[in-house]
Amino acid sequence: MRVISEGGGSLARSPRPVCIDSIQATQTCTTESQHALYRSPTACSSAATADNLLFSVPVAHAEELDHQLIPDLLRHRLERRGDRLGTLAQVEVRDPGRLWCICDEGRSYSIRKLTARLAVYLGAS
Repeated sequence: MRVISEGGGSLARSPRPVCIDSIQATQTCTTESQHALYRSPTACSSAATADNLLFSVPVAHAEELDHQLIPDLLRHRLERRGDRLGTLAQVEVRDPGRLWCICDEGRSYSIRKLTARLAVYLGAS
């Protein structure tokens, strides 16, 4: 993949190779600081930061989340991390097509649409 900077970032002038994750690579309308500090007023109770990013899934799963269904892929990815969702896990639609929260037995996961991916963050209920 080739990343072209249109100015300003600290990574643009780095003399060494820089690892950029898929979420950073798909963010076209934000600066590094905006990406790190953005906080939606409707997000889950903990801030979604790069520190609590778990993984991302294709944006095609947004429709399932809008219907308050937990996509099988999301469930599987959580299980691979050792986080099995219980039978009472529920999806709260915070902003249709953009922001959701999965709440399950004292745990929560914030899911945010970022361009072509849905980023899944660990949250606190």
